[in-house]
Amino acid sequence: MLARCADGDPDALERLYRRYRPDLFKMCMGRLRDSDAAEDLVQETFVRALSNISRLDLERHPWPWLRTIADRLCTTFAQRHRRVLLAPRLSLEHDSPAGHRDGRDVTVESVLRRDDGLRLVRALQTLPPRQRQMLLLYVIEGWSYADIAATEGLSIAALKSTMFRARASVRRVLE
Repeated sequence: MLARCADGDPDALERLYRRYRPDLFKMCMGRLRDSDAAEDLVQETFVRALSNISRLDLERHPWPWLRTIADRLCTTFAQRHRRVLLAPRLSLEHDSPAGHRDGRDVTVESVLRRDDGLRLVRALQTLPPRQRQMLLLYVIEGWSYADIAATEGLSIAALKSTMFRARASVRRVLE
């Protein structure tokens, strides 16, 4: 399919787009939490991919390549717009009319969780961008070490070392 895309075959281009657009959009939405920006970056991902398709080994699977382009575009977008790459996910519990559950005050628990989430976001912002990106890919996106290492051009050992340093830095800031 990539060889046909490189030759300018419109059917192959459409198949590539239809196959990978939903996954790229989901990834960008997960990073940016902005559907308009995510859609724009998905479009830009395909534009850049197709304009640089001659650089790609056409025998390789296109997903890691497209994912890397989209990920870098998301990182650049987030930096330019001072967006936080990780928004704390809060689930406020309202299952008790009195605002209590099992004798605990749900409002106080919610505030504490929100504060913990904000502290975590601040701690992540102290990491160098590359460390933060790799940590978030692993923890939030669920990427394997092998996928992250391949995308970043690192050995597994180097990635493990980077992840250790990133976790240690976050732990220090949180303490």
